[in-house]
This record gives sequence, structure tokens and C-alpha cells, in this order.
Amino acid sequence: MKHVRLDHESQRGNRTCTLYAHGGFGLVELLVSLLVFSVGVLGVAATQIAAKRANYEAIQRSIASSLANDIFERMRGNPAQLNLYAQTEIGGSALTSAADCNTTLCSTIDLASFDLREWSELLDGISEELSIAGVIFNAGGLVDSRACIEVDGGLVTIAIAWRGMSDSTNPGGSKCGEPSGLYGPSHERRRLLLMKSFIGAL
Repeated sequence: MKHVRLDHESQRGNRTCTLYAHGGFGLVELLVSLLVFSVGVLGVAATQIAAKRANYEAIQRSIASSLANDIFERMRGNPAQLNLYAQTEIGGSALTSAADCNTTLCSTIDLASFDLREWSELLDGISEELSIAGVIFNAGGLVDSRACIEVDGGLVTIAIAWRGMSDSTNPGGSKCGEPSGLYGPSHERRRLLLMKSFIGAL
């Protein structure tokens, strides 16, 4: 009788151990599931950040393309003074012009100066402002932008550089913006748009 009771207690003990074992196994499964879920959430977050960066870079390049076409059209409207549009570097400081050609009739020389001033403001985003906690920021244009205009006869080359969000290879084709030192020690954050067009003189 005593032997049977011991077996019975032993069986109860084994049952208890089995229950504990099953409970422990469920907890491990839960922890593994939480780990997998966390890794998945981090992966989705990383994908979203990468997508936002790519979208931002695409928007900046689109703005640069629009700005290049803008100055091309201004130069086509004033072909007699093409050489006056040639600039080693534009950006970071507003250019001045003798007249406001939106309100007064300008000579072709004054028009070139006015076009460059307006285009410089578009480049730096001065025409669009954003107020945050009472501080005014430029909301348009490109980030840390610099532009160079070369005129060789009727061949016009526009180079626009700006600061990207991540490191990359410094683009070739033009050194526009490199002297500014805005794009890292090896210019690894420099982005560049290079466009050429022929404008016939009158």
C-alpha cells in the first residue's frame, strides 16, 4: 500500500513537472514571436525611412531641373546679352540688380542682372518663407545650393549643386559648389544636375 502511494505521488509529481514544462515552452514561443515581430517592425521602419529619403532626393532633383529650365528660358528671352549671364558661382547670398523689371521697362543689360537676382532667390528659396517659433526660414529652393553658368558662344551649361541627405560618390562633370565646402571633406554629399542647351544670338 505504501508502495502504491509512492507511485501515485510520483505520478502526480511527474504530472506537475509536465505542466511546468508545457508552461515554459509556451513562454519561449511568446518571446520568440515578440522578437520576430520586433525585427519585422524595425525592418518596416527602416524601409519607410529609406523611401522618404529617396523621395526627398527625387524632389530636390526635380526642383533643380525646374530651376535650370527657368534660367534657360530667361536667357532665351534675352539672347543679345548671353555673356552677362555667365557666373562662376551663385548661391548663399542674394544678388542685386539696378532695376525691378517686373514694374519698369528695362534695357537688355538690366534685364540680365534682374534675371540673375530673381533666379538666385529661387535657388536659395528666399521667395518662400516658413515661420517656426518666430524664426523665419527659407522654405523653397534647394539645400545649401550653388549654381554655375557657363556660356561658350551659344552653348550654355548650367550646373546646380546641392546637399544630399546621405553620403554618396562625388559626381563628376563639373566642380560647381566644391569650393564652398558645404558637402563634406570629400564632397560625398554633393548632388549635381548638369544641363546644356544651345541658344542662338539675335
